[in-house]
Formats: sequence, C-alpha cells, structure tokens
Amino acid sequence: MMKKVFSDLFVKTDYAIMCGISAYLTMLMVDLLSATPQDLFLTLAPLSILKVGIFFIVGGALICLHDKLTNSDIRSITMILSCVTLLIAVYKSMSFFLSLGLILLALILFIGGMFNKEKSSYLYISVILLAIPRILTLGSSNFQDQALGFHAVDLSSTRFLSIIWPVAIASIISIVFMILYLKFPIFNYLERHKKIVRTIVFSLVLVYVLYLSVVVVYKVRTNELSSFDIGIFSQMFERMNHDLTPITTLERDRVLSHFAVHISPIFYLMLPFYKLFPYVETLEILQLLVVFSGIIPLRLILRKLKFSNLTNTLAILWFLLLPVMTTAGGFHLHENCFLVPLVFWVFYFIISEQKWKILLATILLLFVKEDAFIYVLSMGLFFLFQKRFDLSKQTKRWLLFTEIVLPIAYFVFTMYLLSAYGEGGMISRYDAFLLNGESGMFMVIKNLFFHPGYVISTLLTAKRLGYLFLMFAPVCFLGLLQRRWSTYFLVLPLIVINLLSNWSYQYDIGFQYSYGSGALVFIMALLALEDLKETNILQEKMAVAIVIVGIIFSGSLLHHFTHNWSFNIGYYRQNKEMFDEIQKTLGSLPKDASVLAEGAYTPSLRGHKKLFDIFYHNDKKADPTIDYIVIPQSQKDQNEEYNQLLASYEAFGYRESQYSSAHVYILEKVK
Repeated sequence: MMKKVFSDLFVKTDYAIMCGISAYLTMLMVDLLSATPQDLFLTLAPLSILKVGIFFIVGGALICLHDKLTNSDIRSITMILSCVTLLIAVYKSMSFFLSLGLILLALILFIGGMFNKEKSSYLYISVILLAIPRILTLGSSNFQDQALGFHAVDLSSTRFLSIIWPVAIASIISIVFMILYLKFPIFNYLERHKKIVRTIVFSLVLVYVLYLSVVVVYKVRTNELSSFDIGIFSQMFERMNHDLTPITTLERDRVLSHFAVHISPIFYLMLPFYKLFPYVETLEILQLLVVFSGIIPLRLILRKLKFSNLTNTLAILWFLLLPVMTTAGGFHLHENCFLVPLVFWVFYFIISEQKWKILLATILLLFVKEDAFIYVLSMGLFFLFQKRFDLSKQTKRWLLFTEIVLPIAYFVFTMYLLSAYGEGGMISRYDAFLLNGESGMFMVIKNLFFHPGYVISTLLTAKRLGYLFLMFAPVCFLGLLQRRWSTYFLVLPLIVINLLSNWSYQYDIGFQYSYGSGALVFIMALLALEDLKETNILQEKMAVAIVIVGIIFSGSLLHHFTHNWSFNIGYYRQNKEMFDEIQKTLGSLPKDASVLAEGAYTPSLRGHKKLFDIFYHNDKKADPTIDYIVIPQSQKDQNEEYNQLLASYEAFGYRESQYSSAHVYILEKVK
C-alpha cells in the first residue's frame, strides 16, 4: 500500500510538493493563531511537539488522498491556505515593514498565479485589500518603539531617504522614454543599427572597466584602505609570492593561514599575475577583471535564450550597469568576486550539456569559499526541476552528482577541516536561529524549518527590505515575477547568505557578499523576460523596452552610489608629494621588523611577516614585542584612543623613531 503511494508521488512530483507546502502552511497558521506576536516574530521558542505533529498529520493525510485529489485541487487548497495565513500574519504583525513585506509577497504570488492563468489567484488581491487598514494603522506608529525588538528602526540610518531622488529621476526618465518609444520608431532604428549598438556597448564595457581600474588605483595611492580585507589579502599574496603559503598575521592577530578561516584555493589563479606585478593595485584591478569577465559566459548564455541580437547586446550593458556588480567591490579585494563569472560559466555549461566542463566549473566555484556550495546547490535544484531547458537523462544524472551530491559533500568536508584544523565555520552569523545550549548547522536548519514565523520576521526587516529593493529594482523586479516555480531555487543563496545572516554587511550591496546573489538574480530576470516573451505576454519590441528601462534604473542607482568615486584621482594629484612621502616612509622600515599600524597603512606594509592592526592587536593593550608603531601624524594628539595606546607604549620605553616624517608618526622600541 505505502509502496504504491510513494511510487505514485514520485510520478506526481508537483502534487507531493504541494502536500508539503500545505502541511507547512497549516503548521504556521496554527502557530499564528495560538502564539503572541512577540513569541511568533521576535523570539525563537523551543520546538513544540504540536507543531511537528500538525505538519506530519496534515501532510500524511493529503498524501493518502492522492487518488481523490487532483493537482488542481491541491493547488487550490495550497492557495487558500497561503491567503489565510498571509492575512492572519499581517494582522498579527506589530511591524509596518513586516506587514509590508507580507503584502508584497501576496502581490508576487498573485502575479505568478496570473502568469499561470489560475483564476483563484485573485484571492491574493483580496488579501492585499483586506490588509490595507492594518498597514495604514502600522504606518502611523512609532518605528523606533523598542517593543518592536529587531524591527525597531530609525529611517535616517537607512538608505531609504537617500535613494528617493535617484529612483524618482529614473522613473521620470523611464516614463518619458516609454512615451517616445511607443510614439516613434525607436525600436526599428535600433534594430537597423544593431551593429553600431553592439560596438557602442562593448566600447562602453572597455571604457567603464578602464575607468574603474583608474579609480581603484588612486584609492590605493591615497591610502583609502583598511586591514579588513585588503590588508589581509595583500599580506597573504605577498607571502604566497615567496613560498606559496596563504599566511597572514592581520586576520586573527597571529600567524595563521587564511584557509583556516575560509577555504579559498581559487586565489591561486591570481598569483601568477601578482608575481608579475607585485602591487596592491594589481589585486584591485584583478578583481574588476574577474567580475566583468562574467560578460563572456553571460553572452554565451544569452545566445541560448530566445532573444533577438539587439536584446542580447543591450542585456550586456544592463549587466555592466547593475549597481551591485560595482558597489560590491567598493570594499576592495575579496574571493567572492570569482562567484560572478563562475556562476555564469556553470549555468552555461549546464544548458550546453558539456559534462566535464560542468564538473570543472563547479569545482572552481566550490574553491571560492566553503559557503559557495549554496550557489551550486541552488542551480542544481533549479535544473533538476525546471522544464525550460531540454536536458537529457544522462545530463540530469550527471547534475545530480556534480550539483547536488558533490557540493553537499564538499561543504561537509570543508566544515570538518575548519572545525578540526582551523577557526571553525562562521555559524555565529546564524546565532539568531540557535536556542540556548544549541550549536551547529544542523540545529540552525532545524529551527529554520520549524519556526517559519520567526524566520519570515527576520527576513522582512526594514533594512533587509531596502536591500531587496536595491537588488531587484535594477532588474525591474523581473527576478520575482516567475511563472515557473522552480526558478525560485536560484534565490536560495540570497536568502541563506544575505538575508538570514545577522552580519549586517551581508545585506548591504556595498560589500562583497552580494556578488553571487546578484549574478543569480540577473539570470532570474533574463529567464522571466524570456518567459514573458515566449508566452506572448510581451513582444520583442516591449522586451527591448524593459531592458532599456532596466538600464535606466541601474544607471541612475549606480550613479547615486559611485558618483564621488573619482574624488581620489584629483585628491592624489593635489597632494602627490604628501602621499609619495608617506609611501617612502612606510617603505623605509626594516623588513624583518614587527609592525603595529593604522589600518590604512597595512597594505603598504604587507612585506612585514609580523604585521598587526593597531585597533585589533592584543585587545588594544601595549605589546612589548612590537618593534614599530605607525600612525598618521594627523591623528597624534587628536585621537583619544590613539593617545592612550601611544602612552602605554611610551611607558614601556618606546620613543619617536628616526623613521618618522612630516605625515607619518612612528614609535620605536628603544634597544
């Protein structure tokens, strides 16, 4: 009997998935009705046997009814349950932004249902309308009320106010463009001159990458740097250049391999270039070249999609101007830069069914970092369930190994290595999903599954919603408008790496954690656009228009975030003598000396095997083993923290060094 049930479910995969979702929604609904808002949304409560029981009882009952319920029936049940659950959650919520996020989720579900021509999808409109009174009430409440817990927010501390103007300007330009586009034969003109358009686009690619290269060079020359992470990586590359070991003293304030913190052998691909040009500027330029080399596999992917040549060319410009592809590198070199091209290469090799190249690209992607497995896994799940690309059974079996089994096994292996021989995996960034006395990734996963109210509440805070806006607005929110549910597997890294973490930099497009998620969001946008065109919801002309609107929004937001990046070029030229003198002073210190330095100076001092950050070393207490302390002259007697630290070293007999200069103050241990 049971064998027949499970055999039928294997054939009826969609039915089985809907049974699971319905059971999960029922569990959440009972939780919403029985718990207080604080217990639901602000605290992680111990696991209730009742919740577990409800999930398995409801799921089991629906599975046993598989002969009586059709796929349409179970989809209707799931849709009704989701509507009721969303409405209860909105009214149970005490946070404006949580309720807003839930309403937006209802809107996304409605649009997805409309694409699939499901009449019952209009129920989501009812949810939105019924939720309006609640959202209006919450909108007039005090957003900084401490009773809101982690939902309390001061909007002035977010990017909300600053992006209003670039978004408004982009909207106005887009409306004007659409009016002109529909009134005049702009599409025909672009189509006739698509070769010129292609030449212009690829010229812009070269000019933009060259411009950014100049920008990062002058950021280095003006010491707009820090120990974290460019100081760490520049010292690591200097050591690799001599003996191939990724040793650094800056990362954990002691002699340590970077691979004890993150397993990133991908860095060795950059080493030959650093050997030829052993400068910090080389590393910064290499990051740019790596990220925008993603244009090569992206162009190959576009040729596999059903777009015109004009759309493909404009999509390259669209990718170039995506804010996240530039801003994620704003905090200097990081291994995550490799995620962009490698995600695209893996995707391309899969749709091309090039098996050994799939394996090679997957291995390289896993070598970026231990958590890179999630990018591989998300693509594996997508390709195993999707129906867009016609993959052979052999390829699917190959993907089961390379994109599912291999990444999970590799992740388990790397976590073991880090726990046994390194600093351990960074589970601390998910401490919010651990109860007292719990530890480890398994417990995190367990709590993520059985506490959906708390998880959703964590995902839909004001700053995270702002982050989602900046990730999806440049792609016209296409990534969220999917007809095929399997495409949402590609958003898995965005949720796991960026949104669930309590490390605020991970949901900030100004940091490197958004590279991989940004690449997958762009793929989702392209798949959605192609789907809209193939289902005749859009014609090619309108597809081109949407891409251009995406370019307008991307360009506007990109300009907002980077318009002052060129400042360092003029600043260096105006103060060339000062910066050259600083470099000369830093370079004059004995190479075998141990140095404690201002973070901005550590990249220039990377040749010292014993190099430490002044605000991170020895808990800011004097360390008599240090030979030299290096800070800017401008900070001496101006910074209380510096003054206390310098005084403690002077108490040990340190005196101003002969190496001090007009702009660099150096204390030296008197021998």
